[in-house]
Amino acid sequence: MPLPLLLGFAAGAAAITGLVAGTKGVLSTKNAKNKINSAKQKNNDNLAMFEDESKKTNTSMESLGKEEMEIATSFGRFERAFEKIKNKPEFSKLNANADIPKFNFNEIKTVSVTAGAFLGAAGGAAASAVFASAASAGTMAAVMALGTASTGTAISALSGAAATNAALAALGGGTIAAGGGGMALGSIMLSLSTAGVGVLVGGIVLAITGGVLESKAEEVHEAMLKNEREINKSISLLKRIRLAITLLHETLLRTAAIYEREITKLETLVARETDWNHFSTEEQLLVENNILIVTILNKMINTPIIKATKINNKGELEKIDVNDDGVKEAVEMAKNTLTEKNI
Repeated sequence: MPLPLLLGFAAGAAAITGLVAGTKGVLSTKNAKNKINSAKQKNNDNLAMFEDESKKTNTSMESLGKEEMEIATSFGRFERAFEKIKNKPEFSKLNANADIPKFNFNEIKTVSVTAGAFLGAAGGAAASAVFASAASAGTMAAVMALGTASTGTAISALSGAAATNAALAALGGGTIAAGGGGMALGSIMLSLSTAGVGVLVGGIVLAITGGVLESKAEEVHEAMLKNEREINKSISLLKRIRLAITLLHETLLRTAAIYEREITKLETLVARETDWNHFSTEEQLLVENNILIVTILNKMINTPIIKATKINNKGELEKIDVNDDGVKEAVEMAKNTLTEKNI
């Protein structure tokens, strides 16, 4: 075959090979870019789902905490009425049921005064932090832990992000140190590698070869899948938290309605007569019922929704779970006692 013709064939073959390789490179680059964009969108969708669940849970937590603070403050009515009664017994027979905590008037008084101070002073972000703290750790633990920020400034005097951060810091450290192990929902941190996805996506230069781009696309996809697993676990935890909140909140509201009815009767009684020895059997039973109801309510508002499952050697919380058993125990105690006493 003449040399020019051979060269022509060679040139044609090279052109075809180059065209095929170029087409493959373009397709590889296009597929890789699509995979990257798909992973990025999926990651954003997953994060949006988590944000939605987080907002719902925070709202539920704050609502429960606010109710608990208001109930704790309302114990002041019982305190004032109870202190008016003269010659009253020790009421030890009320503790025959092991499930019912021992009646502690001083504790009732303390939580009432402290919760009332927070409820009256805290506002805005500080109030939200206090309410979430009360629900997650228990009212008594929260009000004791949230007294002052690390600077010594009263948290109720702070505002905005400073109040929230100080409240969460105080609760996270103070409550654990006190043995409560509770923390506000806002301090539950996700270990997500979303930054890694962003860096991988943002750091890809479109001019690089299709093979390298495909490798980067796979990295982005794997990072997205890792995030997805962590987000799904976190969403599952948030849903469990909301279930526990709902269970406790519903029982709390029903018991608080009974308390409102019974404390009003007690206030009417002590406005007329204050000597225990002059009370009728029915009136003495009214006092005992009020003690039981307040004790039950105090147990519920001091039942934390969140419990610590791992604390490092620095006393820092590393892992949490839902206090399912504690919540169920408090709810069953309330239902069984009120039914048994026919209150």
